[in-house]
Amino acid sequence: MKNIIFLLCCIFYMSALGQSHFVEDTPEVRNWLDNMFQHLDKSKIPHGLLRDYAFELADLDIYNGKELNDSNYVDRVAFENLLRTVRSSSVGAKPFNAEEVLAPQPSLSGRGKGIIGVVLYQYSYIREDALSSHLIRYENEQVFDNEVNGVWQNRYLLCFIATLPVRCLSTMLMTMGT
Repeated sequence: MKNIIFLLCCIFYMSALGQSHFVEDTPEVRNWLDNMFQHLDKSKIPHGLLRDYAFELADLDIYNGKELNDSNYVDRVAFENLLRTVRSSSVGAKPFNAEEVLAPQPSLSGRGKGIIGVVLYQYSYIREDALSSHLIRYENEQVFDNEVNGVWQNRYLLCFIATLPVRCLSTMLMTMGT
C-alpha cells in the first residue's frame, strides 16, 4: 500500500512539474490581466515589473532577502517558478526567456561541481491604499491612472526578490537577472 501511495505521489509531482512552465503563458489569464491594466501608463512603472500584473507561481513575500529559513528554501521547481513569476510581471518586453535560462542548467552540473543560483530583481506593486487615496480608479474590472489636481501621483511601492542558495536533488542552478 505504501508503494502505491508513493507511486501516486510521484506521478502527481511529475505531472505538476511538467505542466508548471505552461501556466504563465495561458492566453486567457494574460488577456484578462492585459485588459485589467490596459489603462495604466506603463512607462511610469519603476523597473518595468509590476507584481499586480504577474501570474504568481511563487509567493514573492517570502523571498525578501532578509532571512533564509525553511519556508523560503529554493529547489529547482521553486527557482523556475520565481523566474516565471518575475517574467510574467513585465509590463513591456519580457526580460528573459525562462526556457533559455533553465535549459543549459543540467549540463553545467556534474560530479564535484556545484552551481549557486541567484534570483535578484526589483519590482513594483500598487500601494494598498491607492484606491482609497484616489491614486487609481477601478471601474468595470479595469484599473485606471488617476490624477490629483491634474498631477500624476505615484501609486507604486518598490520591493525586491532575493534568493540564495538554490539546491536541487540532481543539479544546482546559476542564473542572475537584473
